[in-house]
Amino acid sequence: MGDYVLPNFKLYKPQYLDDSIKQIKKSKLYKANYDKQPKREMVEEALNKIRNNEVLSKRDIKALSFHLLTLEMEGLFDRYYKTFVIHFNEIRSKTYYIRPLLGYLYNSRAKHKERIYEVMKAIIKVSTKRKQNYTEVFNLVESTAYVNEFINKIKIKFTKIASQNDISRLCQELYMKVADELYNECIAEFIIANYLDDRLWNFYKDTITNMTQELKKRIFKSVMLNYMDEYDVASYPKQWFQLIYRQLGDPYDPINHRWKGLEEEKEVFRRWNIDENIEKFFEQIVGGDKRRKSFWKRYINNIYRIEYFEEASKALALEFKNHMFVEFAESGNACYYYHKNDFDINKVREVLKGSSLNRSAKVKFLKQGTDKKNHSGDWEYQFDYSLRSLGYTRSR
Repeated sequence: MGDYVLPNFKLYKPQYLDDSIKQIKKSKLYKANYDKQPKREMVEEALNKIRNNEVLSKRDIKALSFHLLTLEMEGLFDRYYKTFVIHFNEIRSKTYYIRPLLGYLYNSRAKHKERIYEVMKAIIKVSTKRKQNYTEVFNLVESTAYVNEFINKIKIKFTKIASQNDISRLCQELYMKVADELYNECIAEFIIANYLDDRLWNFYKDTITNMTQELKKRIFKSVMLNYMDEYDVASYPKQWFQLIYRQLGDPYDPINHRWKGLEEEKEVFRRWNIDENIEKFFEQIVGGDKRRKSFWKRYINNIYRIEYFEEASKALALEFKNHMFVEFAESGNACYYYHKNDFDINKVREVLKGSSLNRSAKVKFLKQGTDKKNHSGDWEYQFDYSLRSLGYTRSR
């Protein structure tokens, strides 16, 4: 109920709920039906009329006002616009058109925004129903000459809010819906400015999931850029990087193109992803193997991809520039390594996840060849020597 202005309940006893509901619906700021669209059959009838160049009634004009993009795509926008202008003075409840026209203006694909904005200004100028709930939109339109100025002022308003309640209030004042493209653009900038506010995390996560790929990447790019020069991975916001992985996947998977345009930022993600997986594997899965964890963390800058394979005796594949190393969670196993021309994570994934091999056969698949190192004695020194001979040096 926080989104509605309530009547004075001192005038009503709590048990008189029906009377209370009626008063709420009479409230000037009650907006439950502000975007009530005409029935589908009414829209289809109006569309058929305009397609056949028949005379449109006022009811047809209203029905089509919610479908300006459809008219635009079918090349019928000019016909509708001329009819609307001709009948402008005959249309009584002109405020009815506020939301459908705004819905068109809030869509980036719209090609005739300036013309529709002039219609909006004309409606507001002659409107006799200046209800309180239209005040914000009316004032904003009257104070701007062009549609781009109007849109920019809306974007500025979103930079000055700080909570989800503010978002709800502002959307009601601007007659904006979550399905509007401008809403998502504004919310993207709001998220970028407030991404560390954990109180809004669930809202961020749900909102981003429904955004276009372009907007998702804009947000993720901004978040990752904040850590470009930060090498302390522990300071990275874990939930954000987990969300980035769920949405964009592995940036170094050659068949994954979702990271296009984020070439620099994917280095930040790689740094986090490798550290996160090494930490999880050797601490949680292995059970606290400090020596192996410490060793592989020294080579984080050399590791491009990393993947855990539960089905192969809890194996961890670490992919370097030209080689792949395989560690096993169970003690007593050596570390096997291969040239990427023979083995890489994609090939391992294809064989292990796409076959009927039993567990023993899958482990054997990862233990091919004689290139291996045992974890006995001063094994770190021997591993370092082997890695240097393969062209890899420790990270600083």
